[in-house]
This record gives sequence, C-alpha cells and structure tokens, in this order.
Amino acid sequence: MNITLNRRIIYFVKLVPLLIFFCSAAYSQINFISPKSTDTLLTGQPLRISWAGTTVPPGWSLYYSNDDGKSWLLIKDSIMSDFYDWKIPDFDSLKLRFKIVCDYIASPDLLWEIINAHNAEIRSVDISGDGKYILSSGADTTVKIWDIQSKKTIDSIKLPVQSVFNTYFFHGSDTIIAAVDSSIYIWDRNNRNLMQIGKDYFLNIVRSCAVHPYLPFIAASSYDGTMKVFSILTGDTVASFNADDMSNSYSSAISKDGSLLMFSTYSGDSYIYSFPGKNFLMKLNSNDRSGSRLVWTSCFSPDNSIIATGGVDNKIRLWQLGSGNLYDTLKAHTSQVRALVFHPGGKILMSGSLDGTIRQWSIDNDKQITSPINHGGPVLSCGYSPTGDSIVTAGRDNSIRLWKNFESFHFADSVNCIVKYPLFVGIPNIRSKVGDFFIMPLIIENKNDIPDFRNKKLDLNIKIGFPSKLMDIRDSFKIINSTAGYDTLEVSLRNNAIDDTLINIESLALFAGSYNSDILDFINFRISNSDDYYIEKYNGLITISGFCGGIVPRDINFSASGVMININPNPVSNDMSIELYLLEEGFYNLYLYDLKGGLAKTLLSEQMKPGDYYFYYNVYFLKSGYYFLRLETPSGNYLKKIMIIR
Repeated sequence: MNITLNRRIIYFVKLVPLLIFFCSAAYSQINFISPKSTDTLLTGQPLRISWAGTTVPPGWSLYYSNDDGKSWLLIKDSIMSDFYDWKIPDFDSLKLRFKIVCDYIASPDLLWEIINAHNAEIRSVDISGDGKYILSSGADTTVKIWDIQSKKTIDSIKLPVQSVFNTYFFHGSDTIIAAVDSSIYIWDRNNRNLMQIGKDYFLNIVRSCAVHPYLPFIAASSYDGTMKVFSILTGDTVASFNADDMSNSYSSAISKDGSLLMFSTYSGDSYIYSFPGKNFLMKLNSNDRSGSRLVWTSCFSPDNSIIATGGVDNKIRLWQLGSGNLYDTLKAHTSQVRALVFHPGGKILMSGSLDGTIRQWSIDNDKQITSPINHGGPVLSCGYSPTGDSIVTAGRDNSIRLWKNFESFHFADSVNCIVKYPLFVGIPNIRSKVGDFFIMPLIIENKNDIPDFRNKKLDLNIKIGFPSKLMDIRDSFKIINSTAGYDTLEVSLRNNAIDDTLINIESLALFAGSYNSDILDFINFRISNSDDYYIEKYNGLITISGFCGGIVPRDINFSASGVMININPNPVSNDMSIELYLLEEGFYNLYLYDLKGGLAKTLLSEQMKPGDYYFYYNVYFLKSGYYFLRLETPSGNYLKKIMIIR
C-alpha cells in the first residue's frame, strides 16, 4: 500500500537537556547561628549548635568534618529542632567544620482539571514535546488537542471507527497516530487529512502503538499476537513479529534512542528485538499461560538498562535489559497497573492504576519518592512533561488532570571553626605560717583529654604576681619588682614535657596578710611553639597566719581570705570532695550555681568553728558544663569555678 502525504516531513534528532533524578531543586539560605567562624571551640567541651533561616518542616542532619570537608561524619539525623547539644570529641586534628543539611520533598499539587473532558472513559493522554499541548482520546472515539495554558480545546476529530484505544504525538504536535479497531489512523492536522494504514494486516484489535523517536516508523501491537512496524511514508510493513503462543499483545514500546522494539502479551511475556536490524534479543518469560500475568503496559528506561512491565496482578516488575533477569518487584497498587512511564531523567518510574493512584518510584532503591497522587477515579493513562516537572493523568472518570510534580528542596550551610585543646592552669590556694618554707606549685588540668599529650614538647613562658609582703621566692627565678606590694615572677620552660605539675617554687612565708595582698595572680601563661591550646588561668589565695620569732617583734594579722577551699577532682564526673580550712568562727553558706546564675543546690548552711573540714557530694543530677561554688563567710564571699563532664 502506498500513501502520499500532502506535506513534506523532515526527520531529525532533537536533543533536549534532561533533568537528572529530581524534577527541580530549590536552594534556600540557611545559616549557622552558633558556632560562628570566629568562635574558639574546645575539645571535650559541651557545645550548643544552632541554626536558622528556613521554614520547611524539620528533619535536619548535622555533620562534622576534621579533614577540610573531604569526609563527613554524621552527628545526628532527623533533628526536629533548630539546635543540637554536642560534646566536641578529642580530635587528633584540630580542623573542624560543621554542615547542616535538610532535603525536603514537597508533594505534587493539582494545577488544574477538566471534568468530563470526554463523554466516555479517557484511554490515553500525552504531553507534546514542547510542553504546550495535551493529547487525549476516549472511548467516545474522539481525539482532542488541549492548550495547557488556557485549558481549552484547540483541535479535535471524531474518528470513523468503533473504538479508539491509544493516541500519540508523531514528531511534533501536527501529526497524530491513533490505534483503532484493527488498523492505524494518521491525522494530519495541518492539511486536515485522515489516513488509514494497516488495514487487512491485522486479524484483531490494534491495542497499542509506539512511535520511533526520529525515523518515519511506527510499531503496532494487536490482539492477534503480532507486532508490526510500518513506514508512515508508504504505509507498508517493514517488519513483523509474533508471540510464541500467539497470545494477545496489549503493549508495544520503542526505546528512547530507537534501537530497541518490545511488545508484551496476555501470557505475561515480553519480546525484545533490535531495530532496524530486526534481530531477536531476548524474551522476558512469565512462565504463565492463565492470563494472571497479563502485561497491560511496558517501557524502556532512557538509558536502555531497565525494562518495566505492569499488569493485572497489581505488580510492577523491573528487568535488567542486559541479562533479562527480573531484579525487583514493586508492590503498592491494589488494582491493575495500566500505565508505566519513565521520568526523562531516567531514575524515576511513574505508574498509574485502576486503584485511582499514580505513584513515583526511585529505581535506585525501589522506594516511593513522595505520597501517591489521587486522580479521583481509575487511571488508564499518565505521562510526564518533557522536563518532568508536570504530570498529566486520565481514566474512567472522563476527566483530565494536570499536576505540578514534586519539588525537592536542598537546604545546607557549613561553618569552619577554630578548635583548640583546653588547658586549665593555675596556682592552688596556699596556707602557711610566718617563717615556714612552703612549695608553690604551678599545676595543669585537662591534659588527659588531649591525644598523646605527654609526648608533646612545649615552650612555656609564665608570669605570676605575688604579694611581696607575704612571701619570698627562694628559687633562682627572675623576679621583676613592681609597685603596690606585688612582685612579678617570670619562668621560662623550654621543650618541656608536660605533667600534672609544671614546676614547684620554693617560698618562705613572711608576714600575715592584709586585705589587699592575699591573691596569687596568674598574669600570663603562653605557649610559644604551638597555637593549638586554649589557656584558662585561675588564681590562688595565699593565707599566712601566726608569728615568726626573732629579735625584732612583729605584729601578726589574720589573712584577709580567712578561708581556703579545695575541690577534688575538678573537672568532676559524679562524686567530688570539698576541703575547707576556716580561720573564723561563724555562719557559713556554700551554694552551687549554674552559668546563668540559677541555684543548682545548697551544699552547706551552718554555724562552724575554725579548722579543717571535708565534705563529699554526688552531682550526678547535673548536666555537663561550668558551675560556680559560692562560699559565704562571716568576713566575705568567694567564688570557685568547677566543670562537670559526663
């Protein structure tokens, strides 16, 4: 049969950039509130990490990296608030970077619907390659072209047949292919011509067609168990294939690159051939002849790696095209699967079912990407726009619906932080009697939390201010005279291997203290060969009492402090001991406060006499962090900082 079209058809390959995996990705600003890049963080210390800047539903994932972002370790996922409390690990590397991430998928939304678009069930819908038009056909034997923007019919035709099963755009929106009765109709919209091909080639209904993407060929499957390929220029067949058992063929497909043909049957089998070579490649065998595996729909993935089939048993089967093996079965529909189509990006498969839902599946993990679309009636057909950002659905409720496809939102922010190892260095409280020799130690804490600390060699420069009227440094250290009753002691330690006590300084107790000269002042502690440490200094109180015998009598006064307090251990985990040395008789209160000034616990409140006292407390009920001990004495108040670590 020779058929001449009244217009010239030019065939070419149109390359369209495809979106990979998600339909769209929206990026929104999200910012770390704390920490900031200028903050100094300490290993082993608690940290509140917080962020703000978006109103999407919560579900954050927080990560850290200490190798400049080359690898990320999860701190916590599915965080339902805008902050997270974390204890900074003891890193070998002091590079620290935080990242907060939220990937949120917004479900599809209905854009518009056309109720009763046909007078009977709508058996097929399709979106044109330019994304402007929708093609629909129904059991009322009419074919319609809809303008998507206006929702109006811009063209239609009623075919002179008993049944129309499927229609397709052919290389644009000007030519329409229709599978009808036992032949194929070609509607040339420009010239208003209606042509028939395939008559007398089929012995039964033509149920499905497939359009070659760039050559003038169409493939048609029939209930007579055959698939035939026709030239649209001549109307003649160029190839013919048949099922082994000649069972009805319900579905035909051509791969996106035009190299493969496929038809599927009542028996659940699918046959794949090369094109234009016409070579048989494989058969996807259902091993069933009862019709319980009937395949209504089948399609190739855009990269020709996967074949998807669906049918009367409500299941979707995924086959590896290279091996022909069944590698996954998707189960969620509660009725027959009547439509399957791959997203243009290739990683998503959409399915439509008589249960009234449209579902989208990730091919990588066989999970549904978002909640199902409820069409409102049994679905017979569905399709993607060329970019995949819109979906059209139709079925037995005679209506057409256009949906905005799901959107994926990616929120992220990162911050590089300054991280140091914490070192707590200081001079403990000291008490002595006039004329006695005593040791003034420089101690260091928190070293056990620093990796390989004992093997680190540090150059230290230390300056201590001490009340010159209370003590005399006996060791050969550099003393810098100062005013107001204070001298300055300077110590340099080179390549020093750090231990609990940095150095012991031998001193002689001179006179009893005055109200202005009882503090050992840690003026400076500097590590000159490393910037990896954060130094927190604390001062000690020196209490000298009694008198020193000699030729010249001296007046003896009590120290202004009147008290010595020691805490062990500090930092503390659960149990701690507090030692009090009291010089005054009177009423004493000992309180524990948090950093905000809230009273955590009253530890002591009673009348006491001079002497040594020891108390033991369990602080398991307190959270990690810094706290203050406040001791109220008859002559004054004193603060002591402690740290609790879980």
